[in-house]
Amino acid sequence: MDLDTVVSQYVRGEENTSVTLTVYRDGEEVEVTMNRRKLEVQTVEYQMMDDGKTGYLLVTEFDTVTAEQFKSGIDGLLSQGMEQLILDFRNNPGGELNAAVSMVDYLLPDGQTIVSIADRNGVGETYTSEDGHELDIPTAILVNGNSASASEVFTGAMKDHDRATIVGTTTFGKGIVQSLYTLQDGSGVKLTTEHYYTPDGTDLHGTGIEPDVTVELNEDLATMIEIPKDQDNQLTAALNVLNGEEANTQEDSTEAGDEAA
Repeated sequence: MDLDTVVSQYVRGEENTSVTLTVYRDGEEVEVTMNRRKLEVQTVEYQMMDDGKTGYLLVTEFDTVTAEQFKSGIDGLLSQGMEQLILDFRNNPGGELNAAVSMVDYLLPDGQTIVSIADRNGVGETYTSEDGHELDIPTAILVNGNSASASEVFTGAMKDHDRATIVGTTTFGKGIVQSLYTLQDGSGVKLTTEHYYTPDGTDLHGTGIEPDVTVELNEDLATMIEIPKDQDNQLTAALNVLNGEEANTQEDSTEAGDEAA
C-alpha cells in the first residue's frame, strides 16, 4: 500500500478526533496518538503595486485551498481599485488540477474550454468554464522553467483564449496523468495514462509553454529565495507589457522600485 493511500484512508479524519500510529524505531514498536487539526496552507499572496492600478498575485502551488484563496485575492484586489493584473506562477510545481480549473473558470466567460484530458485512444474529459464569473482586464502571467503541471494548465488556457500575455521563460512541460498500480508483492508501478491538452489542442508534456515575451531573470537574482520587487526585471517586464511599453528582455537592472511595493 502506498503512502498516499495510508494517509487518505487511515490517518486523515474529522477535526478534533485522534489517531494512533505505530512507529517502528530501532527495532521496537512505539505507539503515538495524535489529535487531528485542520491545516490550511497559505498558497496565495497578493498586493496592489505602487501605481495604484496594478494588482500582483503570487500562487506558490495548487492545493485544495488554493482556488478559494485565489478568488478572495482577486476580489480583494478589485476592491482596492485594480485595473490590471500580474499573476506570478514562477517556481510553482503545480498540484491539484481541479484548483487550476476553478481558478481559470473565475476569469473566463462561460462556455470556454479550459483543458482536455485524454488517453492514447482519445478518450477523456474536457473541462469548460461555467461559474458565471468573469474578469476581463489586462493580465500578464509570469512563468519560468519551474512552472509545471497545473501552472501550465492555467497558463495555457489563458494564453489560448488571448486573455493574458505570458512573460518569462518556457515552462517545465509536465502535462501527464500518472496512475499507481499496486502489485501482488506490495510494490507498485506508476504508468502514464493520460495527457493534458490546452484549448487549442497543444500537448503540454515535454514541450511546455513558450512565453509571448521572453525575459531571463537577472543572473545575480537567480539564487535568491525571495527576490525584492524593486530588483525583479521579469516583474518589471510584465508591468511594462500591461502599460503598453516595450518590455526590456535583457538581463540588466530595472526600475521596478518605482512601481512595486
